[in-house]
Amino acid sequence: MQPVTNISITETARKVLDRRKASFKTGPRSVLAICYESSFTNSDGTTVAGFVPGYTIVSWPLDYLGPGWLLIRLVHGAEFYLMPRFRWDTNERYVMDLLSLQHEIFSIVPVAR
Repeated sequence: MQPVTNISITETARKVLDRRKASFKTGPRSVLAICYESSFTNSDGTTVAGFVPGYTIVSWPLDYLGPGWLLIRLVHGAEFYLMPRFRWDTNERYVMDLLSLQHEIFSIVPVAR
């Protein structure tokens, strides 16, 4: 899998990602991944207070990585697997930012031209 490098990260998001990455536990057959989480609900079906949809850090089975997954390599050295919610364009530039510190939710969007 060719590493993807056309993505930058804000300082706020980098701090959260690096903190989580340092304490993140993966097994021999799992990897650090970032997946889109569209909802987070209480047992009664209501949305958890403060939750916003976005990308969250998860442990993902290595065997479940498919052709749609990307290996992201950030300038500061952090690497993770990403399942984007949209078609990744290698000619675009993207930025990762923190949407919610409480739930550690990130956004990944194209950089405005």
